[in-house]
Amino acid sequence: MTAKEFLSRYKTIDREIDCMMAELGRLRALMYQTGSSANAHPRRRGKQSGASFEKIVAKYIDLENAMNEKIDQLLDVKAEIEQAIDRVEDDTLRLLLRLRYMKGMTWERIALEMHYSYMHVCRLHRLALQKVKM
Repeated sequence: MTAKEFLSRYKTIDREIDCMMAELGRLRALMYQTGSSANAHPRRRGKQSGASFEKIVAKYIDLENAMNEKIDQLLDVKAEIEQAIDRVEDDTLRLLLRLRYMKGMTWERIALEMHYSYMHVCRLHRLALQKVKM
């Protein structure tokens, strides 16, 4: 695994969690919709609507558990990455790595934040990756 791949794991897992959260929101809306439609129509409260509601709740619980495991993984990966970044001796390179891999900033935004040109930030990044010890 390259230094870049090592450092990019945080962002990847964070995006996965964002997708899971969006899916939880969708399932929550379905639960409310399914639950309220069954209550609004007493004749329809048969096996089908109850089973559908139960399936949605089960999926919600499973996804919530998977997301909690992903969050634990994210925290572990974050700690590993922070330790690797902390081992980089140069303050400027350390800041660049934090802005990119922990905060997820674009190269343009990093250049503005650090008061460097875009090209200089790219050169610094190349150097910073060489200094990362996994």
